[in-house]
Amino acid sequence: MTPQDIVHEIARAAVLTDIADMPGLVGLQDQLATLAGDLIAHPAIARECTECCQRIDQIINAEIADAEEILAAVRNMITDLQQHLNGTPKAD
Repeated sequence: MTPQDIVHEIARAAVLTDIADMPGLVGLQDQLATLAGDLIAHPAIARECTECCQRIDQIINAEIADAEEILAAVRNMITDLQQHLNGTPKAD
């Protein structure tokens, strides 16, 4: 499976996961952490994956007031990852 395929699967999972779905959030976090490790040759992308993991961790540990907003930000970051891996410029 290519990194693009993996990010596509992660994006699909992110859309189907909500803030009350702890197993879904943990699975999403695990997939992103694995992808970060696989993309060590691409440090910027790996950092984005790691940042997504940290934000998901905040949701899981109830460290933030607006979990919905954080999850929306994670979804946007995953979309940015897809665009970066596909070579599509980010739309402003």
